[in-house]
Amino acid sequence: MNHRDAHVGDVPSKEKRRFLRVDDNFRATVAYVDRAVDGGEPPIGVAWSRNLSIGGFAFAADRSVDVGEQLRVHVDAPEIPGGLDFLAESVRCVPSVGRSGSWEISVRFLPAGTSESTRQKVERLVYARRS
Repeated sequence: MNHRDAHVGDVPSKEKRRFLRVDDNFRATVAYVDRAVDGGEPPIGVAWSRNLSIGGFAFAADRSVDVGEQLRVHVDAPEIPGGLDFLAESVRCVPSVGRSGSWEISVRFLPAGTSESTRQKVERLVYARRS
């Protein structure tokens, strides 16, 4: 794997933390869309969120991703029956501080793979948690 550590400075300034976010530990299932393994299926892993915003999602996982890699993500949020499903692109992946073998990953939602319904659910969740 050609893993490249990306830093916040690599994200265009207009994208940096411009959205309100909810800090919580939501359970997420992540499928690495661009990779194939032995059976031809993308690897799937469980991750835990650090925060969720209208524009993206940050989480901790035990596997790294390449910056620019597309991910299929399902987030279990108690307020949203059935959870949230979206397609995302990784914008940052760095080793977790103090947790060997763990990665801090940030993704942005991809418009083509995230329904308007999902975006509205995320927006309602973020604003409900912020009030």
